[in-house]
Amino acid sequence: MMGKRIIVGGGRIGREVAMQFPGSIIIEADPSAAERSSRIHDTRVVIGDGGDEKLLLDVGLDEAEAFISLTDDD
Repeated sequence: MMGKRIIVGGGRIGREVAMQFPGSIIIEADPSAAERSSRIHDTRVVIGDGGDEKLLLDVGLDEAEAFISLTDDD
């Protein structure tokens, strides 16, 4: 079993990555994009700022196998 993967950015590419890695967590600031991402099977979506250290720790960054940032303003 693969470890936790955290994806910041639930746009088109972030959703594609999440579909390839079931069990991923997507962090998305835009509620509309988060809603689209929530349709992906076995993917948890958190609405928030992917640069927020507390949020990252809350979703388990310290236990993550991979951290992928796919935003247009990183």
